[in-house]
Amino acid sequence: MKKMTFKVCMAACCAALALSACSEEDATLHGVAPSKIGTISLNTGKDQVRPGQPLTAYIALPTGGQNISEATYTWGVLNYPSDKEENGTAYFSFTAPEEPGQYNLSFNARYLFLGPDAEGNIYKDMSSTLDYTVITCNIFSSF
Repeated sequence: MKKMTFKVCMAACCAALALSACSEEDATLHGVAPSKIGTISLNTGKDQVRPGQPLTAYIALPTGGQNISEATYTWGVLNYPSDKEENGTAYFSFTAPEEPGQYNLSFNARYLFLGPDAEGNIYKDMSSTLDYTVITCNIFSSF
């Protein structure tokens, strides 16, 4: 009789443990990246960019998301780090190209998750791109 009671108690404990391991809280372990990324702005002081002009780009850092273990922010194709990140904004200083023409600058965000997202990915990349024009410098447009 004691053996039977012991077996019944052990079976009940095992069943309770197995059922509690499948709780709905497991779904919160999925990584979720922020829903959107902002727009890059240039602090030019003028509405046109000159060849060789020093520039500072800035963007509001994306907010939100869950179960993110690491967030990495970079600028451009070569993935340069931000000059600084403060008050929820990332800054990047660079010099405009010497050749007039159409150029772009990208801001890239990579979110590594503690667990895979709903699609099974362990990270998510997001980016924002700014197109800008470097104009020809001449005596009439320089002043």
